[in-house]
Amino acid sequence: MKKLVYVWMTALVSLLSSCSDFSSAEDTSGGSLNGSYSSMVTVGKYLYTVSKEELSTFEITNPAEPKILDKQHVGFMIENLYHVNGILFIGSQTAMHIFSIGNDGLPLKRSTTNYSVFGEEFLPCDPVVSDGKFAYATLSSVFEGPCSRWDLINELRAYDVKNLESPILVSTTQMKSPKGLSINGNDLYVCEEANGLSIFDINDRNIPQLIKTIND
Repeated sequence: MKKLVYVWMTALVSLLSSCSDFSSAEDTSGGSLNGSYSSMVTVGKYLYTVSKEELSTFEITNPAEPKILDKQHVGFMIENLYHVNGILFIGSQTAMHIFSIGNDGLPLKRSTTNYSVFGEEFLPCDPVVSDGKFAYATLSSVFEGPCSRWDLINELRAYDVKNLESPILVSTTQMKSPKGLSINGNDLYVCEEANGLSIFDINDRNIPQLIKTIND
């Protein structure tokens, strides 16, 4: 079993390492492509992964022999890991966590922004993406499934994160059932499950403006 896990990890690291070359034209942040439901990213010679509670750092100079360098407890119910310009954004069902990558490759925690307005009993599904200056998170809940709650909260949140130690909530947009999102230049794409794909103009990063929704 141990050998099988090692083989799987080696193959995975090799695949992620190859993504760095493939994505160089699209991703200027110095690593593999990542999205709002990614749980691992490569940045240079390092691989970062998240579990439900922890952020782990591996050195992958030799992809066949990944070396664990660090493991940190982040919080609970982590949803995703997103990298941009040396900054790691971690979305969980309770908060948005921000880490910066040091010269030694180890993540340094900069802040945790809790969604305390909902109360401790409310835990929405919460992926996050960022352009490095602003971060966008979708908070989603339904009556049934992994995001099931008694109170339904479905919204897109925009945060000013120019000060990594003190993110500021700048706007909230009500939505139907946001599940995942992606940022590309001045466009923000939000998947709303059965309700389609919503496209926002974010020339004004503070307030996303809905351009259109593709319902089919």
